[in-house]
Amino acid sequence: MLDWNEYRKQVGAGVKEIGQLSPDTIRGYMELSSAGQKKNLLGAKTREFIARRSNRAQARTRLRRRWVLRQQSMPGLRLSIPHA
Repeated sequence: MLDWNEYRKQVGAGVKEIGQLSPDTIRGYMELSSAGQKKNLLGAKTREFIARRSNRAQARTRLRRRWVLRQQSMPGLRLSIPHA
């Protein structure tokens, strides 16, 4: 099981290191992240829809990774690939 508190610390340390090495990269990322909200061309509901679709795609990817790992750990077991 993943220790989320430790993982969060590691991610924060990595972002801090990137920020020290290339502050413009972090600045650009933050600017891109907030650009959609500033212009509001898509609207809040459309942005929420895109975010939800993205989350679903990430969940499917995680499920497929688990499936592959399970197949690799049990070579004799034949399961059909999960479809989303």
